[in-house]
Amino acid sequence: MAARDSDRGEPADVAAAIARNAEWLAKTPEVPKLLLTFDGTGLSNAPAVVEWARSAFPKLDVVPLGSAGHHAPEDAPKEIAGAITPAGSIAHALGEDVAREGTAPRARPRQRGSMPADSGV
Repeated sequence: MAARDSDRGEPADVAAAIARNAEWLAKTPEVPKLLLTFDGTGLSNAPAVVEWARSAFPKLDVVPLGSAGHHAPEDAPKEIAGAITPAGSIAHALGEDVAREGTAPRARPRQRGSMPADSGV
């Protein structure tokens, strides 16, 4: 596989944002994380990448959601919604109350240690 520009640190602002985000994800074991994967050959689906993420990011749940193309939210909206809203999901792990099935949790104010505002995420 050919190296991408971001693998070589280019553009610099993108590489810096990726590095900051990865550092934060690795250093926040109290924050649940969710990686949705889809059938296909994309980079995020590669078994080596998923295993790397499991080892690099504490409290990571990996949820395979079946088939979806490049625009997964358009191809699998119900599967994605189901992965983030049922009992035992990230919302519940954060202590959010979900009033009825299919209702997204209310956003909470950011707490100390949350993603940096300039992270680009």
